[in-house]
Amino acid sequence: MVYANRWLREFQADSSSDDPPPAGLAVIHPDDRALVARLMQTCLAGEAAEPGRTVRLVKSDGGVRHVELYGKKIDYCGRPAIQGTLVDVSSRFDAERNLQENAARLGESNHSRQLFGDIISHDLMNPVWIAENYLRLVMEGGVPENLRPFYDGMRGALAKARGILADARTYLKIQDLVAFSGESVDLGRLVDAVAESLRPLGEQKGQEFAVTLAEGAVISASSLVKELVWQLLSNAIKFGPPNSTVEIAVSSGPPVRLEVRDRGPGVPEEARERIFERFAGLEKGPVTGVGLGLAIVRRIAELHGGRVRVEENPGGGSVFIVEFPAGG
Repeated sequence: MVYANRWLREFQADSSSDDPPPAGLAVIHPDDRALVARLMQTCLAGEAAEPGRTVRLVKSDGGVRHVELYGKKIDYCGRPAIQGTLVDVSSRFDAERNLQENAARLGESNHSRQLFGDIISHDLMNPVWIAENYLRLVMEGGVPENLRPFYDGMRGALAKARGILADARTYLKIQDLVAFSGESVDLGRLVDAVAESLRPLGEQKGQEFAVTLAEGAVISASSLVKELVWQLLSNAIKFGPPNSTVEIAVSSGPPVRLEVRDRGPGVPEEARERIFERFAGLEKGPVTGVGLGLAIVRRIAELHGGRVRVEENPGGGSVFIVEFPAGG
């Protein structure tokens, strides 16, 4: 080597221009020297060498930098020589390596999440179902009246556990979705069908549905929209007081709009965004939960290009509003 610029000299802990440059391939990592020698021979022979090969340089203190190597044949004092250019790409190399490592960790995380979803779907859900069925058989056989509240409490706790597991399974399933196969769906008909399936649950609290449906409220939707509607209506039943009315309205827009009005405790203004976050809930009130239902609603709305919000219901309670782009 007859010349080395300041960068290479500083790399070798020598920035003096009076000292001789590093010797030959001494700055190249031992494992890469054979490759660099072949590239130099190719270049001297006048053949086209593969440009931009990444090799490693070794500092005098043992540190390593990654560089891209470029070279061309020149005439130096009447003798063939190589003019080499070393482009420091250590930062890019480290970033790519970190990206690969993060991708590997993300893959492991996604695998673990999928595995956990499978555990929820089968290993955890099945024992809950079995316990519920055994408890139902016991209660059908007759239990002492003084023990019935305890059995009712157990049955309610198991039903709640089943609901939490179902929500967790749904939430895990939709988190990695970025697109879906949609088809034209009449939102009014879908809402009416879900409301009909939930009427018996509302009747247990003396509640009723008042449904107003517009014609032509068509959206491009997947089957997940049914889950969104079910979450909103079951939430209204859960938080609504006994003997109240849940008002449900669908308008054709645009945008196509779903409103669910309840007479529950309402949502304070400062919490109206937070309740759509996973595991969020209100600090007070008679009904508690793990806080996944509204997070599921928001995620499904987002997947369909929609949005969800909550407002105050005049006279008390909440109004949950979901807006979808019209389409079909």
